[in-house]
Amino acid sequence: MSFGVVTKSSPIYRYSYDKPESKVGKILTLSGVWSNDNLSFLLELLPVDKVVLETKVNPNIAYILKKYTKEVIFLESQNSISERIKLQSIDNRSGSLIEKERSFLVSIFKMNTKILRINKFSEPRKEIFRFYFYKAFMKIGNETLPLMFLISSILGIAMVLEGYSQLKYIGVEMLTMQFFVKFAIREMIPVIISMLMASKSGSSIASVFASMNISGEFTMMKIMRIGKMNILKPYFIVFLVLFPLMNILSIFFCLILGMLAYKILLKTTIILAVVRTVEYISLSNFLISEAKSLLFGYWTGLCVCAAGMFYNYGTENVGKSVTKAVVYSVSGILLLDIFVMFVCNVMKI
Repeated sequence: MSFGVVTKSSPIYRYSYDKPESKVGKILTLSGVWSNDNLSFLLELLPVDKVVLETKVNPNIAYILKKYTKEVIFLESQNSISERIKLQSIDNRSGSLIEKERSFLVSIFKMNTKILRINKFSEPRKEIFRFYFYKAFMKIGNETLPLMFLISSILGIAMVLEGYSQLKYIGVEMLTMQFFVKFAIREMIPVIISMLMASKSGSSIASVFASMNISGEFTMMKIMRIGKMNILKPYFIVFLVLFPLMNILSIFFCLILGMLAYKILLKTTIILAVVRTVEYISLSNFLISEAKSLLFGYWTGLCVCAAGMFYNYGTENVGKSVTKAVVYSVSGILLLDIFVMFVCNVMKI
């Protein structure tokens, strides 16, 4: 039997390490207060088969023990049941892949209920709401705007070139702008830009939420009487606002670059290119495009918030949260686009 005491600042971390000759295995007994860093370091030094806890531990500590050892024994009766239950649900309740995905879909709909619930905020909480709204608006806008300008410009040029080359075979290249304007406004721009924002901004926001949830920041805020919704709702509203706004800017950049490409291909004047573009811009197509982007922003905001709050323990689950946010957001955008276009075709809009 070997004993050790690790001192770091004021707390004392005590452990005893037993290597019996029997086949029971190597037993590590922990007492005192332990943190994630020194516990991981100790487990790397000592090969352990069984850990005996003589003290209460943080759920993150219990997760590390469960990950690196074969068996964890809780000697604290008041801690045993709760920690065992938490350990069983660390990786989102072990089960088949279908059960896990169904569980995440349920969490999305639960998040929808929480988001839509109207809460009366006090003045300090309103200040917190305004702070996070401004922070989210600037973060998502600054991340997306340069790439959005580049992608929408490339799309405008590419669609005009492709449309011109295909229509030229049947001698109706003068209809290039009619094809380009309707397709860009109604279909291409809202879908591509929404997928871009969901993959870039959605992934970064989901990682922030997951890190805050796993590290216990939301728990600390709850102690300070600051609820999760004070932080989640501003980001959700920013998605609702920025998706239609970015859609408008993307349409503008796409049409500008498309007009320039049309002028060069047909060797016409810029005035004629502008006239042809404005001629085929319809209010119905623009409203459908904005409705799509608003719906995409709503779905993306739900997926990002739900994915960020889905896992409670384990740093590797941050990556899983980001993956779920991006995959479900992009998949939902494509499915919602098909649904909207089907409704528009049925209603002959």
